Amino acid sequence: LAIGIFLSVDKKIPIANIIKEEKSTSTYESLSSSKKILYEHFPYGFTSVLVTNDYQIYRATETARDAGFSAGHTAVKTALYSAPADYLGEMFAVIKMWLISEK
Repeated sequence: LAIGIFLSVDKKIPIANIIKEEKSTSTYESLSSSKKILYEHFPYGFTSVLVTNDYQIYRATETARDAGFSAGHTAVKTALYSAPADYLGEMFAVIKMWLISEK
């Protein structure tokens, strides 16, 4: 929901042009599912952008590459009050990514 609002309000992308993937339980699953959805809607090719929180850009980009997904990226700024916990949690997620591949 928050990312959809960010895209429609801040980036001026019409809601009808936003395709959401909400069933996945991991970043890898989300990117793999999104890749399939995009090929279903745009079989002749597409340009895609990963939209996530600023603290997740590195892991999302690396995971996208592992999933065979080529995309640019943009970030939603993390609220200052939640940044310490968010970045700490992401640090552990990155370490897990380095140690355990989801492929």
